Amino acid sequence: MFGFFFGTLCLIGLVAVAKGGRHRRRWHGCGGGGGGPYRSHVGWEDGDGSRRPFDWLLRSVFRRLDTTPGQETVLRAAADEVRGELVDAKREMKRSRDEIAAAFEGEYFDETKVGESFAKQDQTIENLRKAAVGALSRAHEALDPEQRRRLAELLVNGPRAVAR
Repeated sequence: MFGFFFGTLCLIGLVAVAKGGRHRRRWHGCGGGGGGPYRSHVGWEDGDGSRRPFDWLLRSVFRRLDTTPGQETVLRAAADEVRGELVDAKREMKRSRDEIAAAFEGEYFDETKVGESFAKQDQTIENLRKAAVGALSRAHEALDPEQRRRLAELLVNGPRAVAR
């Protein structure tokens, strides 16, 4: 039980590191046709203004795997599904933290409330696990053997070990 909880926390931390935290910057041109770039503090943005922090990572993976547009569609949908579950997991961990704090600050420790909170965490982790397994399965089906080998190498050795 604790291993799953710790693993989830590590996964959330990994996502935060991959996102670049709150301090990711992107160069924008000055409005009104005026000269020069400035640093924006609004976060990573696509051209349409949507915030998609993992798109840079997906584009890098697509480039390294030399994927087709059809493969990219499948991989992006799988990543979006996992991303949605990660957002839900983060929300549930925040609620759990609040519930555990409330159980602790009372006159008597409320073991039932903490147990219910852990049960919700277990369900959230199970949903995340199912989404990840489904996404990996769809990615496996979409890629050819050479692309699967390169992606496996990327997963094992990290992004810097794979030749661009």
